[in-house]
Amino acid sequence: LDAHNYVRAQYGCPPLIWSQELSDLAHTWAVKLAERGRILYPELPGIGENIQLSTADDHSHLPSGAEITELWAKEAEDFDFERPRWQPRTQHFSQMVWKETFEVGIARYWNTPKNCIAVVAFYRPAGNSNAPG
Repeated sequence: LDAHNYVRAQYGCPPLIWSQELSDLAHTWAVKLAERGRILYPELPGIGENIQLSTADDHSHLPSGAEITELWAKEAEDFDFERPRWQPRTQHFSQMVWKETFEVGIARYWNTPKNCIAVVAFYRPAGNSNAPG
């Protein structure tokens, strides 16, 4: 949450608040993704998402929330600030800094047998559409 709010502050966005409800939903989804080993989108009404799926040989270095946030924040390099809108290569960044979004829940799950790590962040209300926001 602190890393998200640090990035948001850099772009004049109000801080997010933590939602345990969204975190619980994110955990359920992270487990599902890590078990399947592929990204699926939940299509939850009014809820936006950022998803990161990767592999690791062991859990000696699972990516931290700050590291994942930094990865998503780097998409700002490709973001068109003159014409802000959803684009595939900046979708994580735009959701993170969407000004109308006010709460977030994040979860990480490592599936040991598959060596698959899923990080899921759910945001409410959803952002990064091509509508104003």
